[in-house]
Amino acid sequence: MHWLDRITPQINYIWHGTWPPRYIEPPRYLHDHELIIFARGTCTVELDDRRLDCPLKTFVIVPPDRRHATHGGPAIVGRHCIHFDFSSLGPY
Repeated sequence: MHWLDRITPQINYIWHGTWPPRYIEPPRYLHDHELIIFARGTCTVELDDRRLDCPLKTFVIVPPDRRHATHGGPAIVGRHCIHFDFSSLGPY
């Protein structure tokens, strides 16, 4: 069995919302994974020392314990965020 067949995501919480144009979410660290789906507008996500352009209908997964910040574009930004961990189903 492949190792990916032995893990399952455990959702911690889900939220969605909008930001005003050019909103900046300050640098931070999370203790779980975060899947960010961009549903409106555009964003730039800084992940460690990389800048990721995130247009409409794209997504980013931020791993735990990684410094990241989000900068909104010139229009209203809409995001869906799912925070999760992986739970092992046992040795493979």
